[in-house]
Amino acid sequence: MATGGARPGPRGAMAGVLLCEPGRLYNALQQQRRLPRLAEHNYLSLLDARTQREYNESHIVTARRIEQSPTGEYLVPDAEELACVKYCVVYDCETSSLDLSDDEEEEKEKGSNGSSETENTDSSSVCSQNAEEGTAVRHARSLQQFTRHPVLVLRGGYKRFSACYHFLRTQKILWMPQELDNFQLYPVEILPAKLYMGNFKQACDQQIQKDLKIKAQVNISEQPSTLFAEDKYLHISVPDSLEANLFSSFPTICHFIESLGPRSEMQREHETAPGLCETAFGLGGPDLWDHNHRHLRTKLLTAQGAPSRGRRFPVRTTICPDNHKLYKQKLEELTKLQDGISSSIARQKKRLKELSLSLKKCKAHASPEQQESIQETQSLIKERQNVFFEMEAYLPKKNGLYLSLVLGNVNVTLLSKQAKFAYKDEYEKFKLYLTIILLIVSFSCRFLLNSRVTDAVFNFLLVWYYCTLTIRESILINNGSKIKGWWVFHHYVSTFLSGVMLTWPDGLMYQMFRNQFLSFSMYQSFVQFLQYYYQSGCLYRLRALGERHNMDLTVEGFQSWMWRGLTFLLPFLFFGQFWQLYNAVTLFRMLQHPECKEWQVLMCGLPFFILFLGNFFTTLRVVHQKFQNQNKDTKRD
Repeated sequence: MATGGARPGPRGAMAGVLLCEPGRLYNALQQQRRLPRLAEHNYLSLLDARTQREYNESHIVTARRIEQSPTGEYLVPDAEELACVKYCVVYDCETSSLDLSDDEEEEKEKGSNGSSETENTDSSSVCSQNAEEGTAVRHARSLQQFTRHPVLVLRGGYKRFSACYHFLRTQKILWMPQELDNFQLYPVEILPAKLYMGNFKQACDQQIQKDLKIKAQVNISEQPSTLFAEDKYLHISVPDSLEANLFSSFPTICHFIESLGPRSEMQREHETAPGLCETAFGLGGPDLWDHNHRHLRTKLLTAQGAPSRGRRFPVRTTICPDNHKLYKQKLEELTKLQDGISSSIARQKKRLKELSLSLKKCKAHASPEQQESIQETQSLIKERQNVFFEMEAYLPKKNGLYLSLVLGNVNVTLLSKQAKFAYKDEYEKFKLYLTIILLIVSFSCRFLLNSRVTDAVFNFLLVWYYCTLTIRESILINNGSKIKGWWVFHHYVSTFLSGVMLTWPDGLMYQMFRNQFLSFSMYQSFVQFLQYYYQSGCLYRLRALGERHNMDLTVEGFQSWMWRGLTFLLPFLFFGQFWQLYNAVTLFRMLQHPECKEWQVLMCGLPFFILFLGNFFTTLRVVHQKFQNQNKDTKRD
């Protein structure tokens, strides 16, 4: 199987192959955060392993067909994409087992029992089992070397899924980001074709009711609905408040659902968890369709034990010693696995480095054809290095000098994407809140308060802010954030500058520079607020398009990815940078004053000058590179 330039990962790092029930794929397609999760490029990779004709006739929404090379070999998607994706699902016509022998045994059992199941499907495509049997499994085994999570093979293939969820079939091949953002979501499935859980908007959608064949409804909101008859409709009037008591309504909800029939099936589905059979689902109010609203998120209400009116349902948790031993054992296995992968990556990186040096030596004496092949190999090496970078973001690594001095030898690598994103979001919010606070405090010190004590509080706040930023940025770098060297280093310079300002005693020299410094601080906070506001929106758009890394951060300067849409910030940035130069010149002139005796004057002038040089020339280099790239593109056209 050809990989289209991607090479398999280290041997022994196979993610595995598992069967996926149709209901699991259905629920994966219906997940959302603020937007449908299908809009996230690292969420789901759905691959169709059928023929081109069958794919063109109809396929599952957002599915891509595994392409074939001119030589007949199958091309797998980009290895970097597969390494980041949470779900990789492959389906063919009707594969129902990972092993062909299992399929044959199942057929024999069905023949001996004399029973057969007929699945109704509206698909017009004809699937040949002899031609397609095991195709999805073969593809999945080839893909498992590139993924972090097990590759899922859809049980029953397209035939079974389309029979159960005909409304998720399509002929559409290309999906724009805006279309995925507005993707029509269905309620999640609790029991196959029996019990669903959604929001008020979905509950009132007649097309959804028709597609899912909804016959009854439980409405938990203050807004009534008249879509169903009285015997098929239960309205629990609950105010939209976090303090609302939902538990008192559990017996009524459970009794209603039990009367509809799914209780026995729920018991069979959850034999090891008694009490889950009494299950209800919540629907939020119609005027509360905000994405962060608690009723819009899916809520599963469970009652434990036999229902009785007015009864509380305590949750009891028992930790078995055997489970704790198993947990410790898994921790040890995880540590060994991390060490093994880290050493394997280190060896491969060393070999790639040696290979790169050899290619550079050979390139000088190579023919034009050989140079092309060398260049292709170098691009493959670069891709592999990016893959290693993604892998290392989830592996423990040694702290840098700064983190070692501040925190010691503590592992700061976060093991899950959710933890990484949560820490990154907290970092962004910290910057935003402190920027607003610094703007308010600097304004107060400049126009309302004229005291060395309040100035000291402001300078101490600056020292603490920049120290905290440097620590958090170092942790984010350990977890995969790509922050340019200068934008990290300039925070160290700012920390030093704020510390010197904090120690500057009150006097003539301090008063001469005070108002200028506070005015500069106000402007700097204002520009940083502008940058955060516009950069966060730009980064969100680029992440959705797959053009930026999920761990990229907003910065206080200008980078290449800001060229489209954020060039209007350049005048604000250049003005602030020249203000830094003006501060440095002012302080250097103050050195010539006969009353100047404080060493802080020189020690503040030098950092301001360094900040100007670093910020100005880094920004200028980015702009220059962009103009050069545009000129090259124009010449090519």
